[in-house]
Amino acid sequence: CLFTEIVLPNSLREIGRRAIELSGTTPIHIPAGVCRIEGNPVFNRPVILDSLDGVPNQHYRFEGDRLVSMDGDTLILWNNASGEITVPQGIKVIADECFANYEDIITRVNLPEGITTLGINSLQGSLFKSNMPSTVRHIKEYACEGVEFDSIILPEGIIEIGSGAFAGAVVNTFVRFPSSLKCISDSMFLQSKVNRFEFSEGLEEIGINAFALIRGMNSHSY
Repeated sequence: CLFTEIVLPNSLREIGRRAIELSGTTPIHIPAGVCRIEGNPVFNRPVILDSLDGVPNQHYRFEGDRLVSMDGDTLILWNNASGEITVPQGIKVIADECFANYEDIITRVNLPEGITTLGINSLQGSLFKSNMPSTVRHIKEYACEGVEFDSIILPEGIIEIGSGAFAGAVVNTFVRFPSSLKCISDSMFLQSKVNRFEFSEGLEEIGINAFALIRGMNSHSY
């Protein structure tokens, strides 16, 4: 069956992340009554945010090709993303699945200072380059799987790094852990390629497979 357009019913109120995964370029209409979107609901598909009798959605809006929360804090998805992407100032949260699996479409995602949260799978599996803002406090499960970094300096005061956060990542120079980080989560750098790890005093626990199957690893404390 070949879909040319999907228009969801006006009764719809919530959509889970990656809820609608289709091949091709089928546009998907999100009705005005939707009040909760748990991360990117589509798999690299164009999205249209509808109004109802001329009344726009009260919880989400488009800024150009970017679907964001009404307060502008959360980036949900980016229609027509390609090449080098620069996330604008003011965004604090990259939603679950936001840029997941954009292989050969996006070459780099530039994240601004002010970003506090990288959601579940937000950059996952994309094989593009990115940076790590010093303001990040939450890195969810598999957020940066397969992403390339020049370096990763995890900031003091970081609160959460989920399992597999950097699995399969490529780090060209070094990864530096802050003294405030007590636990390295399961599979955090599983099968990644890292030139050097720099550990601080304060680390108390290393999870299962945290550094398993790493290529090019050298490490020391500082």
